[in-house]
Amino acid sequence: MNAITRLQISRCAVVSGNRLAALIHLNEYNHAVGKPVMVRYTDENGNTDTITAIGVKSGIGKDCYSIISYGQEGAVGNVFFDVLPDVSSLVHDIPYIGKLENKWCVFYIDNSNARRQSRELRDGDKFYSLADSHMYYYNGKDIFRDDKAIDLLTNRLALMSLGELQVNLDYQGKILRPGESVNRPMLDVSVLDVKGNDLALDCEYSVVDENGDDVPCEIFNGKLLLATTITSDKEYTITAYYTNSSSETPIYSSGKISFEYHTPIIYGRVGVPQTLEYLWDEKDSFTLTFNLVNQKSFIKVPSSWPAFKHIYDVNGLDYIDEYKVTTIDDWTTYEKETAVTINNLIQTFTR
Repeated sequence: MNAITRLQISRCAVVSGNRLAALIHLNEYNHAVGKPVMVRYTDENGNTDTITAIGVKSGIGKDCYSIISYGQEGAVGNVFFDVLPDVSSLVHDIPYIGKLENKWCVFYIDNSNARRQSRELRDGDKFYSLADSHMYYYNGKDIFRDDKAIDLLTNRLALMSLGELQVNLDYQGKILRPGESVNRPMLDVSVLDVKGNDLALDCEYSVVDENGDDVPCEIFNGKLLLATTITSDKEYTITAYYTNSSSETPIYSSGKISFEYHTPIIYGRVGVPQTLEYLWDEKDSFTLTFNLVNQKSFIKVPSSWPAFKHIYDVNGLDYIDEYKVTTIDDWTTYEKETAVTINNLIQTFTR
């Protein structure tokens, strides 16, 4: 039959008045390596609770023991949101929460009255404050108290009610001729919630190009300015972030915009020296308007382009068989075979 051994844990005969007093007692206790010790205290409800520690080296002081069980999780003396108090008002070797060098940290005051950082806070950390008997939570950015949790929930529900954001982007000169450049383009941007409200001016933005490189950006005069110069085909992914509270994680959505270089279409009237140019993104179709007085219309496109299959007028009639197609070197010409007199002849070219 196996014998049952009772493990005796050293404990203070007196029940401390609160957790702070219990921690002070642990700091003053003469610890031994591997020796457990338990300190009892009276909690905020008048009940008796315990803190259990084990010695990590022999001696007196905070560095001689490690706490293996709090009565409640992560007890600290206080949480300071503003300026840290004078060290003379803090208890030695008791952990506190505050900002050191603008970062939320656990710190304590050593025997030389110097603040010592234990560590930076991590997302999900929570602490019980001995000063006000409240739990505090860290969400990776801010600290909030347990009685403020409903505010965070309200903020989150308000964000969720916006639905999935829709990011719309445009720029008037995003189709470019070879050799042209665009310096610091200012994009039209809208960020619409599910009800159609535009949140663009309340968002923060990040921009990356197709290579994953970051592009600086800012909202300027109601537009999104990209701090870059475009000299070749580029595609940008733009992410908009919106939040209604500094302590709330933003919702976000992305959109894309492309800048493309294309050889322009040349068009006009046969026998007339003046010609016009039209920049086409080579997608879908394009429409041109001709004013003819007993004249023929024509267009010239790069010979590398696929042939047009249809040329429609406004009534949907197909004129493709009325155009003569000739390819010379790098250009293909579509020329109307019959001269006509028509004002505002609208022709839609499709592949």
